[in-house]
Amino acid sequence: MSNDATLTGILSVNPFMVFAIPFAAILVFMVHEFGHYFLARIFHVRVDRFSIGLGRVLWQKTDRHGTLWTMHMFPVCGFVHLARDDADRTFAMQSFLRRFLIILAGPAANILLAFVLLFLFFASVGVPSVRPYVAGVQVGAPAAEGGLIPGCHISSINGRTIEYFDGSYDLEKAVETDRMKIAAQCGGQAHTFNITPERVNYRDPDGFMRNHRRIGVVVSDRTISLEGIRTIEGHAASPKMDDIRAEILKYMDRRIVLGIKSYDGKVRDYLVDLNGALNADLHHQNKPGYKTIFFGAERGNFYRSVGAGEAAEYGLREVARISGGLILALGRAWHIDQDKIQPEIATWRDQSPFFSDLYRLVYLSVLLSLIIALINLVPVPGLDGGFILMMIADRVMGVERATKSRGKIIQTTLLILLAILVWRNAGSLPAVLQVQIDKITEKLNGND
Repeated sequence: MSNDATLTGILSVNPFMVFAIPFAAILVFMVHEFGHYFLARIFHVRVDRFSIGLGRVLWQKTDRHGTLWTMHMFPVCGFVHLARDDADRTFAMQSFLRRFLIILAGPAANILLAFVLLFLFFASVGVPSVRPYVAGVQVGAPAAEGGLIPGCHISSINGRTIEYFDGSYDLEKAVETDRMKIAAQCGGQAHTFNITPERVNYRDPDGFMRNHRRIGVVVSDRTISLEGIRTIEGHAASPKMDDIRAEILKYMDRRIVLGIKSYDGKVRDYLVDLNGALNADLHHQNKPGYKTIFFGAERGNFYRSVGAGEAAEYGLREVARISGGLILALGRAWHIDQDKIQPEIATWRDQSPFFSDLYRLVYLSVLLSLIIALINLVPVPGLDGGFILMMIADRVMGVERATKSRGKIIQTTLLILLAILVWRNAGSLPAVLQVQIDKITEKLNGND
């Protein structure tokens, strides 16, 4: 069982990614440059060249407008060269607003591409979702104290009917309240559980500070690496994965307690149901789920059909969520908070390989497109943001004065960006170093 739509799964090296990464790069850079090209043509600015990539030219053609189109060997960048010697058709002769829009059209096209890709996937295939099954309950946590047990099928939370969990509503969002009233079917009988979520503050294994409520429940879209299991029925697990696998297989089709390396790096006991049929991959070394364990009564996700309006809503929400995570990531020098930018619902390739691979390609393209859009808005020389900065300087200071002060403007901007970077990262550096030291120590001790 392969959890392919986490960020790690999406970026993992495999035959599919050999095709997906170049395709996504070409698509993203082409759309970005086409944004510049399209607005330039609308405003009757002559475009001399439209180029994608670096290195040897693989293909080229001059169109009827005199634009040379070229495709190079390495699709790692792109550029549009606007005319500088054609009287009124030059970029420099355009009004401030037109020049501003032509430059901004590149990042805008990337953002639009991200939305369109997500919208098309959600409208045609569906929204990745999971059934609201309780797959595991942490011993001693609020959910366990409230009586919730593995195998329960949640039907409502605080009066809201629950048929599925997806990115718009799941347990992580539901617990952000003082009290929860959960209605569920457990063992064929209807039960109501009153649970008070606990607020936790901790530094996660990657060094990020977290502050949220929790009730101690694992839902059915989660898998656990065998390496994360520390105890089995109260006994210390072997550091060897093969030994852990052999021990786990003894307890299939039973309800047991596993000590699992948890959200804050500590080991916590979870009461879980182990389903032998759903963990059949553990018997076969060539299967994708050979190194993971699945909890619960149902395996994986499904794609929920939605209308065009709902697909658009989900697409906009995802673009906004990922963009927000990337904006925060741009200020991080040491590490990126993957929770902010990875898919909110994991997908499994062995459930529906074609749709899983398609979703990975879509998500990779969306992520790369938004990265290119946001990076290009940074006001440094060579990027769209740098051109916009100098245009504004020309407008405010006058062209002659701004040209003379160009070096100082760039220097001041870079110093401001550096100050922001230092301010955003200085406080987290000790924690990041400690996390890396702990990981190295754990590996040396053979515990991971």
